[in-house]
Amino acid sequence: MTDPRRAPVRAWYIATPTLATAATLTVTLHIAIHWTRHHAGVHLLDFQLTGDSARALLTDLANVPGATDTHFWITAALDTPYALAYGALVAGLCARYAPSRPALYAAAAFLGAACDLAENALHILALTGTADLLSLKPLFTPTKFALIAPASALATWLWARSVFGRA
Repeated sequence: MTDPRRAPVRAWYIATPTLATAATLTVTLHIAIHWTRHHAGVHLLDFQLTGDSARALLTDLANVPGATDTHFWITAALDTPYALAYGALVAGLCARYAPSRPALYAAAAFLGAACDLAENALHILALTGTADLLSLKPLFTPTKFALIAPASALATWLWARSVFGRA
């Protein structure tokens, strides 16, 4: 028989401190990416939907001293942890507020974050001159946006429904 005085044990990935940490990291990294990009005057490959447009931007970056290095560090040090943070936040919210089918609701967030991480790998390879796999951008970039946007909307709706009731 369970002790009624004990609170139910929650999985760590849906616990309030975990979700609060993921939310704080998501917001902080989002601000840091855009602040750094703005102050460095660098356009990001993240918003280029095709390999050709990404290559054109990469050529433009190469003509500005330090721009390629700045973009590399934004991608490696800020955008990669950002994908992990927002993926954990959105998936965690879905898992917490849709406990009957958490994997189903969190799947889009996991897949979107995975596409973002793969896209970051493509960017890092291109920015370092290691390999040009930018022709894969049409696979990863639109898919990332197509998965994360509805997953974020779903997580927000599930959270709001839980907090404000089913009205």
